[in-house]
Amino acid sequence: MNSELVPWVLNAILGLLIGVLTMSRWVTRRYERAREEAEAIIREAKREADAYRDSARASLDDRQRFLADQERLIQSREERLEERVAVNDERATRLTSELESLAGTTKREAREKLLKLVEQEADSELTRRLRELREVADDEVETEARAQLATALGRISTQSTAEFTSYHVQLPSDDWKARLIGKDGRNIQTFERVTGVDLVIEDRPGTVLVSSFDPARREVARRVLERLIQDGRVQPSRIEELYEQELLGTERALREAAERACAELGVRIPASLLQPLGMLQVRTSYGQNQLAHSVEVAKLAAALAAELGANQQVCRLAGLLHDLGKALPEDRAVPHHHRSAELAREAGMGEDVVHAILAHHDDVAPETAEAWIVRTADAISGARPGARRVGQREQLDRVRELEHIAMAEDGVLTAYAVQAGREVRVLVNPEAVSDAQLLRLAQRLTKKLQESNKVPGGVKVTVIRERRVTL
Repeated sequence: MNSELVPWVLNAILGLLIGVLTMSRWVTRRYERAREEAEAIIREAKREADAYRDSARASLDDRQRFLADQERLIQSREERLEERVAVNDERATRLTSELESLAGTTKREAREKLLKLVEQEADSELTRRLRELREVADDEVETEARAQLATALGRISTQSTAEFTSYHVQLPSDDWKARLIGKDGRNIQTFERVTGVDLVIEDRPGTVLVSSFDPARREVARRVLERLIQDGRVQPSRIEELYEQELLGTERALREAAERACAELGVRIPASLLQPLGMLQVRTSYGQNQLAHSVEVAKLAAALAAELGANQQVCRLAGLLHDLGKALPEDRAVPHHHRSAELAREAGMGEDVVHAILAHHDDVAPETAEAWIVRTADAISGARPGARRVGQREQLDRVRELEHIAMAEDGVLTAYAVQAGREVRVLVNPEAVSDAQLLRLAQRLTKKLQESNKVPGGVKVTVIRERRVTL
């Protein structure tokens, strides 16, 4: 280090030490001053707290003395009030006895008569009010429902189907009837044995009848017969050969029909459900084609869901698959909608779809908006004019059953089912049924008739109470 810098460095260090010592003394003095100020503030706060505590204690003592005085005053008033109550009870008992003796009846009997009178008046007024509210609510609900249904129905197109248990197949000429029968009936016997249908040779010129209650067999047999007519070779071996070909072709055609239905609705279903869905193409219910009905229900349910803000995709899928169980062999022990729901569950469909399928009949209560929508769409599709065909005997049996249920009610004189069983008019005995009881009777009958109704749609109940006086 340069000898000239040493003194300068030493002076700098010395100056720094002096500055540090000076700063330390200043900090110490500031600390002592701050501590003294803090102690003074603490002492002042303690004095103020002691003064406030003494004041609060004195105020609390005064308040306790005031409450004690009020408690004694209240106790004194309660004692005087109890004395007055006892006097009034004694006076009321004496007056009640005098009134009972003057009226010739007891207090309990008078109360019962009064309550009975009030109950009758209240029952009549309540029934009238309920009827008014029901009429107003029915008008509002019907108006809104009509608007919603009109909007939804306007967005879909429907068509009527005419399906029977038989097909008429046109023949090129009457000579074909003999060719179909064959020598000693070999051709027709082979045809009926292989296809499992009845081939009826009618007197009507140029036609034969393919008859079977199994729509799948009937469809395959119709295709085989048409192929035989085109081919021109009618013999047992050729019948068996065409049957094998058409059996595979029919399965493929039904699967394609299911795929077209899915494409029309814009939905995708598991491959395991395509075959049973296609089988609905050759199955009917009251003359209504089941696949067409399922597509129609899906469209209508989606339209209603759009109007009501529900899940449209769930409604489409549930509407399309709700009758899937009808494609399986009939099992009376398990309803078709339970089998439909089981098929959908096994295929991995969501529980919301499964529940909507399961709840489209009355034995399972709907728990979601989509389930209610699918049930409503199914009823509309089945109940619209021209959708279904009911035989005369079935219709008569249904009408008689509705009338029998109505006649079983107490006070009913006669009942008539009109409008093809859509309305039941009931005439009651005015001596047995009062005006106040009409509404409850109508509600009870409506519930019973709805439970027994085996066709879509509701049953309107009209109860008539008429009193005639002739002098």
